[in-house]
Parts: sequence; structure tokens; C-alpha cells
Amino acid sequence: MYTDNKLLRRPHPYADESLVGYIARLADSNYYSSPDYILKVSGLTKTERYANIFYPQFDSLCLLSHITGVSEKTLWSMAFSSVALGKTKFLYTTIVQAFGENIPVRFLRKQGPRLCPVCLQLSPYYRQVWHLHSVTGCPFHKCFLIEKCPNCHQSIQFFRAKLLKCKCGFDLRNSSITTISAEQYALSYQISLLCQVPEIDLVNYTD
Repeated sequence: MYTDNKLLRRPHPYADESLVGYIARLADSNYYSSPDYILKVSGLTKTERYANIFYPQFDSLCLLSHITGVSEKTLWSMAFSSVALGKTKFLYTTIVQAFGENIPVRFLRKQGPRLCPVCLQLSPYYRQVWHLHSVTGCPFHKCFLIEKCPNCHQSIQFFRAKLLKCKCGFDLRNSSITTISAEQYALSYQISLLCQVPEIDLVNYTD
């Protein structure tokens, strides 16, 4: 039904963009009311998408590749793909491949997105590293990542109409920032190095 339909606007992914964030950006670029349509035509569900987790055993990115023109290999590199169930000391846990390593899923944030307002001003896309629980600050701008809208005080949602705006209409780029401590900056910076986060892309958002 949908396989012959390609998206009119197909922006290329950034090197460190998360797949769920890219799906949200595709919806915004094509003026859809939410990313639900992109998920539907791609045969994907919302299950655990906040954490950017996709399952090679169940998820196919073939249709998403077709409607975007982005190779499946590139799309999978943007996702945290489930590898297997791994055993910790006390229980079994899902292991995902992220940043070239196999890590327990508990290291990933499932509650919703956190983001840096300044990063969004420079290049509006969702970074993979923002999905990590331990990353609470931006190593480039030395500020806390925000997870709630300063205007309505509700948690920010991935599945909203506009990538840069909360559901209440507030432009998240205009959020006030709070400087992180030297210790928090050092932690975020070291994690960004370990995750091989590229330098800031200064391309302006013109869509």
C-alpha cells in the first residue's frame, strides 16, 4: 500500500543523529502532524523508541530506507540495535549495540528526550549521546540538557508536530540554560570522547 510512496523531503541524517530523532525530523520536514505516519508507512511501532532501541529480529528498516533514500546500513548505525539477552550478576538484561560497544539497556533513558537548546539553535537534530542516562549536560555548551518544557512544564515528547517546539507551541531553542559544574562537564566531555561524538555541525536550519 505504501511501498511506492517516497517522502517529498528527504533530509540526509547527521553523523551522530539518533534514528528516532531522525524519524521525528522527517515528519517535521514533511509537515506531518506527528511522526506516526512515518512509523506507519515504515511498518514500525513506538515500542521503546524513546530509548532509540530497534530489534533486528523483528524490525525491518527496508521501507524506511525506501521512502528516505537512506541505506539500511546507515539507518541501523543510527539505532541502538538489540544484540541479545545478556546475563548480569543477578538477572538477564537486554544488550544493545551503541557507539560500537555492547551495553546493557539500563544505560539508556526511556522516559523521553533530553536536549541542549543551544545545539538545536545551531543544528536541529537529536544526538545519539542524549539517550544515555549518564549524559545530563552538553559538553560543547556546558549547560544542562532540558527534559521539560519551560513554558508548560510538561515532559518533552518525541512524537509531537514540530521538532523544535513543544506541544504547547513553545520554541525549545528559546529555553533558558543552566551552567553545569566542572565535574559534570568533565563527565559529559569524557563520555562524548568515548562515544566519538563529532564536532558541532554549524549548518543552520532553514527548513
